[in-house]
Amino acid sequence: MTRTRVYEMARIALALFLAPCAAHAGEIEVLDCSRADSRIVLRESARLDPSCTWSGGVDIHASDVVLDCQGARIVGPLRGRGIEISAPTDTALANVTVRNCHVEGFLNSLRVTRDGFRDLAEGVEYENAFADIVIEDSTFTGSRGVCVFVDGYVTDVTLRRSRIEGCGSSGVYLETGSKDNVVEDCDIVGNGYT
Repeated sequence: MTRTRVYEMARIALALFLAPCAAHAGEIEVLDCSRADSRIVLRESARLDPSCTWSGGVDIHASDVVLDCQGARIVGPLRGRGIEISAPTDTALANVTVRNCHVEGFLNSLRVTRDGFRDLAEGVEYENAFADIVIEDSTFTGSRGVCVFVDGYVTDVTLRRSRIEGCGSSGVYLETGSKDNVVEDCDIVGNGYT
C-alpha cells in the first residue's frame, strides 16, 4: 500500500469519526426540570426548560456561553444572585449572552463581577477585561437590593430590551470603575423602595 493511499484512508477515517461531532456542534443543551432546584454552573451554552420554575439560580464562569432561558422564570429567596456572570481578575471573559429570562427575587437578579476586583493594584484594573457581555430581552423584578449590578472594573456589558422593576435599591447600578457599558431600550420603573 502506498503512502498516499494510507494518508487518504486515514483522512477518510478521521472525517467519519468527526462527522457525528460536527452534526451536534450547533445544538445547545436543554436543561430539564430535574435540575431546577439546584444552582446551575455553565461553562457551555444551554437553554432552560421554560415549563418549570428555576429556584437555584445560574452561574456563568466561561467565555463563549449563551444562556437562553426561553421565557423560563428564575425565582429565588431574598438573598444571593439569580444569575451571576463572573471570572477571577486574572481571567478575561468574553462573548457571553443571557436572553429571554424572567428573574424574580434574590439580593441581585443579575450580577456581573470580577472576583477579587477590590484587591487590584492601581494601573492593572482593566487587564484581563470583560468584552461583549450581552443581557437582552429579559425581565428583572423584586430584588431586595440592586436588580442588575455591574461591578467595579467590569467592561463592555450591554443591557438591552429588558424590564427592570420593583427592586429594593437601584434598578441598574454601574459600580465605580466600570466602563464602556451600555443600557439601551430598557424600561426601568418603580425601583428604590427601600
